[in-house]
Amino acid sequence: MSTRATTIAVQFVDEATGIVFARSSIPSESLPGTFEADTTVSIAGEEWQVCSSTPGSRAEYEERGTLSLVLRRIEVREIAPGDILFSLPTVASRLPPIAEGTSKLGKRVLELHEDDWCQLEVVASAQRAAIETELAAIRRIYEEAGAPAGFKRTHLRRGLALLEARLPLAALRAQLPSAVDLDGVGFQGVSGLVAGGFAFEVSPELALYGTAKEGIVEHLGVVGSASEAAILAPTMAEYALVLVDWIRVKMLPG
Repeated sequence: MSTRATTIAVQFVDEATGIVFARSSIPSESLPGTFEADTTVSIAGEEWQVCSSTPGSRAEYEERGTLSLVLRRIEVREIAPGDILFSLPTVASRLPPIAEGTSKLGKRVLELHEDDWCQLEVVASAQRAAIETELAAIRRIYEEAGAPAGFKRTHLRRGLALLEARLPLAALRAQLPSAVDLDGVGFQGVSGLVAGGFAFEVSPELALYGTAKEGIVEHLGVVGSASEAAILAPTMAEYALVLVDWIRVKMLPG
């Protein structure tokens, strides 16, 4: 029976030079279980971001007794509030929670930037009035807060749950027999999987993802273009759904 190391010999490598610039012996309990989430460390008063770790999990580095971290120095600059621009005119105001104790390591996961959550979204047509209200607010961002390199403000969408459409996840999946099931959906730089999340790859250009509650789709997002999402037309017609492109400020009937 192998013995797990309780103190880990850690070496720190500068990503820019590839040189080991520091070493330390650190109690295993003081280290995170994985470094899949964005992690920063402070060394001699300077902040560094962890780019990669070898090995990748506590079980592995406790077995070896060693850990190598590749770090990137964080440059801190003062920026005037008026110089800050948003890259997108709208983002979801609330993101789904991460399921406690889950990990993306060793899994096929659809990873999204947090700002990309449901930017191309399937919504119940019964919520048309709420959709129009959100689209009007986004149009105002383009008209009033647009800048050459971004937006001075961004609209926070309140989120339109799909539950009232009563779309079973199994029915959605059955409409796409050639799709490949993924192990879940997660966010870049965040460890773990979205609670109640699902994702499947329909084609190299199209993926569907979202959350489901008791087998009923709660939120449904699309990675790809509206034209590629036309494959969903039968399902959208049956369940009275519309496709909304929030960034392009368009609502497309199913």
